[in-house]
Amino acid sequence: MKRLYGVAGSCILGVSLAYAWFQTPKGVPPESSKHEMTETDVLAIKNLDSTQLSVWGIHLGMSRAEADAVARDRGLQLFQAEIEDPFRGPVRFVPCIDANECGVMNSQRQPTGLAVRFGESQKVVQIIIDFEPTEKGPPYVTRSFKGQTRRFFIEGYSDALRLTLFGPENKRESVSGRYGDARRDTQFFYPARGLSVRISPRAIGYSGFDLIQVSLDPPTR
Repeated sequence: MKRLYGVAGSCILGVSLAYAWFQTPKGVPPESSKHEMTETDVLAIKNLDSTQLSVWGIHLGMSRAEADAVARDRGLQLFQAEIEDPFRGPVRFVPCIDANECGVMNSQRQPTGLAVRFGESQKVVQIIIDFEPTEKGPPYVTRSFKGQTRRFFIEGYSDALRLTLFGPENKRESVSGRYGDARRDTQFFYPARGLSVRISPRAIGYSGFDLIQVSLDPPTR
């Protein structure tokens, strides 16, 4: 299933498996206690969970209006995809008003690899950070990450680095991905930290895996 506004305009978004039953995050710390991922090497800080993180000022538990205001303060815009004709298109991007999931565009109306999902209460229940496939495209939010966090997102996926930074996963699932069911993605879940990591096999003829996305969700223990 493809996200219409993701990686380079056509990033794959698998059906999110990351605890969709959470609609209103509980116990979200105040804004002042957040570690901003574009300013701090968050993966170097032990025992952080998703409620302590923000990405460009957006964090779990924010209302739609708050997330939109924070984005605009940074010269960004929340938007949703609108299909005029389901058979022929075209797809156009409009302000994020009522969609469950909205992407974040930069001031040039280019995708940034960041998306947010809203629950029934119209608050942010998931933040999705996408893999950047090439440095030739528009700058993704991951280019602003620091230290080990940047290394994990930018320098190529390895199980060894994931295990060093996150430890063993609570569970893993095989899910349909960018190559469909023929070559499935793998999603690793860290529910106590409110994180999931999704990887996908590289194209035929290439070994290894690519990091596809990292999702921040309300933690559960």
